[in-house]
Amino acid sequence: MYYCTKLLFHVALVFIVNHAALHSSCATIEVDTTSKLQAALRNVQPGDTIVLAEVEFYGFFRAEVDGTQENPIVIEGTSNSVLTSWSSAFNLEASWYILRGFTIANSKKGILIDGGNFNVLENLTVHTIEEEGVHFRFFSSDNVVKECHIYNTGTTRPGYGEGVYIGQDYSKWSSPSEPDKCDRNIIIDNRIGPCGAENIDIKEGTCCGIIQGNYFIGTAMSNVNSDDSWVDVKGSEYEIIDNEGYFTIKDGYQVRTHMPEGGVSGCRNVFRRNKSDLSGNTNGVAIYLNSRTQCDNSTQIYSDNVVINGGEITNGWVIPA
Repeated sequence: MYYCTKLLFHVALVFIVNHAALHSSCATIEVDTTSKLQAALRNVQPGDTIVLAEVEFYGFFRAEVDGTQENPIVIEGTSNSVLTSWSSAFNLEASWYILRGFTIANSKKGILIDGGNFNVLENLTVHTIEEEGVHFRFFSSDNVVKECHIYNTGTTRPGYGEGVYIGQDYSKWSSPSEPDKCDRNIIIDNRIGPCGAENIDIKEGTCCGIIQGNYFIGTAMSNVNSDDSWVDVKGSEYEIIDNEGYFTIKDGYQVRTHMPEGGVSGCRNVFRRNKSDLSGNTNGVAIYLNSRTQCDNSTQIYSDNVVINGGEITNGWVIPA
C-alpha cells in the first residue's frame, strides 16, 4: 500500500510540474546586472518570469517570495547566464519556483534550498563549487532536480563537496528526536560528477525520494569523510532505479545506519536496474550494506542490477527480478 501511495503522489507531482511549466506568466522581467536581478527577486510576484541575460552575475541572490501551484515563479537563462558568488550562488528560501537553463559556478556553495517545497531545478549547469553543488535542507520537500549537469564540486574541501545533498547530518538537527525531514525529493536524469565527495548524499531522517536515470562519474573521489561511493544512502524508503555509474574507489552505492543512539536509518530502500561499472576497485560491490540485518532485512536489491568490471551486486541478499 505504501509504494502505491508514493507512486500516485509522484505521478501527481509530475503532472503539476508539467502543467506549471506551461502556464502563461503574469510578467516577464529581463535582467542584465546584479542589482537588477536582486531587485527582481525582491519584487517578483507569482506567475512572473525572470529572464537572465547572457552575462555573469556576481553577488548574493536570495528568493523569498513564494509562487503558487497555479502560478509558479520562473527564473530562466542560457548556459551563458552565470551566477557566481563568494557565498552560496543562489539561495532558494521559497516554494513553487522553476529554475531553468542557467549556470551556477565559481562559488563557495551552489544552490541552497532552505524550507523550499515544490521547486523544479531543470537543465542547470552547476560547476566549480568549493563545497556542495545542490543542498536541500531545513524541511525542503517535494522538489525535483532533472536534466542538470553537476560537476567539479568540493574544489577546496575534499569530502565535503557533494553533487546533491539531501537533508543534514543528525549532529545539525534541532534535537536528536527532530530530524531534518527533507522528503519526497526527486533526482532524475542528471549527469553528476566528477565530484569531491559523493555524487548524491541522502541523509538520515529523510525518506521517500526517487533517484532515477542519473549518470554518476566517480573519478574525483577523495576517500575523505566516507567519500568512496557514488550514492550514500542513510535515508529510508528511497527508490534507486535505472542509474548508471562509472569508476569508484570502493563501492557504487552504500546503505548505512547513521542515527542518534537507539535509532535506525537506511531502511526499506529499493534498488532496481542500476548499472555499475566498478572500474577503480574491481573488488568492490555495486550495493554495499554496512549491516546486513539492519531494518529487519527490509532493503530490496533485485537481480536486474548489473555489475561490470567488478565483483558482486551486493554483500547482502538479491531478489529475483
